[in-house]
Amino acid sequence: TYIMIVPVNGKVDTTVYVRFQSYNYGSYNSNIYISSGFLNETVALSANIVDETLPGISVNKSNIDFGNVIPGEYSDEYTFTVSGYNLEGDINIDAPDYFEITQTSGDYSGNTSNISLTPVSGTVDNEVVYVRFSPTSIGYFSDHITLMSPNADNEQVSVTGTGEDESGDASIYLSEESLSFGDIAVGENSAVQSFNASGENLTNDISLTTSSPFEISLDAEDFSGDVSQIIIPLPEGENGVGATVFVRFSPDEEADFGGSVLVSSGSVQQIISFYGTGVAGTTGIENMSHLSVNVYPNPTSNSLYIKTGNNEKVNQVLIYNAIGGVIKEINEIESNQPIDVSGLTKGVYFIKLKIDDRLKTIKIIKQ
Repeated sequence: TYIMIVPVNGKVDTTVYVRFQSYNYGSYNSNIYISSGFLNETVALSANIVDETLPGISVNKSNIDFGNVIPGEYSDEYTFTVSGYNLEGDINIDAPDYFEITQTSGDYSGNTSNISLTPVSGTVDNEVVYVRFSPTSIGYFSDHITLMSPNADNEQVSVTGTGEDESGDASIYLSEESLSFGDIAVGENSAVQSFNASGENLTNDISLTTSSPFEISLDAEDFSGDVSQIIIPLPEGENGVGATVFVRFSPDEEADFGGSVLVSSGSVQQIISFYGTGVAGTTGIENMSHLSVNVYPNPTSNSLYIKTGNNEKVNQVLIYNAIGGVIKEINEIESNQPIDVSGLTKGVYFIKLKIDDRLKTIKIIKQ
């Protein structure tokens, strides 16, 4: 788990070999941390352990960060590799706004938001997908490239990038648009989640303000004191600053909660939305995350499908906007029955599923 590389004349040029081993099905993500003095780098790792008797998709990369790009221009080109096995249909790859995909390096003519990979005898073998970032405005962009195939679990590649401000105007960037905490027992605290807040060309500290039952802190282990407001101080003599902000959800009643954090510096503002549900303890509430429940396609334009592993009927479907308002309710639908979402505006939503006494909340994106 730890190796030391000794520099020769202040230089290092060494190959490090990495392997993965696990005996449990599932997706795994981690990092290799490389440091020397005050210099730090991170190498992201990801792998999947799968049941090869079922249809499956795998990708060799879990996230791509394109860095800063001037609006109207293009980032450097990145790649990820796609494989599939026991497939029952094409692998459809959908890219979100501001990110473009192609199977031919450098050729982004035609449709750059969708690619279909056709299996041969049920197999797609290491197909390379090229990706670039093309912002149309200043700001931080974070989304997912989604890979789907009939009866296979969806896979995603996280893509992030920043539309860089050439003018020198003050700007604030957030690494997330929203956070979902799911169902938490009344009187208990959720697992801590986080997002990054940063600013450029600032003249004031960054102030963050939220309200109960959501709490914020700059320390993942310490939510004492005022958990509704924190300050990220601007270092003396500098105009840029950034920090990781930690968030938890502590419901005090059985209800659906929507909230947000206002992030501001002078007249510059950004908002990140939160969502969570307070439930009556954990007795009789079973988390469905270990069951086979698939909501697809995600992102979507017109229809959603909910496929349950045993073709169970879904008792209730609630769709919430990013600030917690219920905008659509459907009762008693069959597994794989289409749900019309064509009337929703583009953005982030949360879909809450109820099957008997089991609950699950999933983030969806409407294109």
